[in-house]
Amino acid sequence: MNEALISEVMARRFLLGQCGELDRERIESLFVTDAIAKETILLAEQELIDEYLDGSLIGQEREQFVRQYQATAELRHRIRIAESLRRRGLTFVTLVRASTITYSGYRSSDPFDDLYCVLARSLE
Repeated sequence: MNEALISEVMARRFLLGQCGELDRERIESLFVTDAIAKETILLAEQELIDEYLDGSLIGQEREQFVRQYQATAELRHRIRIAESLRRRGLTFVTLVRASTITYSGYRSSDPFDDLYCVLARSLE
């Protein structure tokens, strides 16, 4: 695997727990140190969530997704946010590409954190 780049396929495999230990460690490191790798992983994550919600994620991938994303409260919360956005006719990816949002002056170095913060409060 090229350490400077994470493909969408590799990001998807990582998120579904399909990577070996070495690839997982490299991707985790890149997630923290490389903005493009982080964006690739976060967008792949949202695509998986969208596929799960619209029923197009099937078979083994669906099982792996459920196992991974039911593991923590934070991941379950991301799914609930995506469900709420869908009910309003929006998608997370559309909002990320269209906005830079802050909430009450809060600003993180991660635009996804900012967006999640705003969305979580607006959807409560």
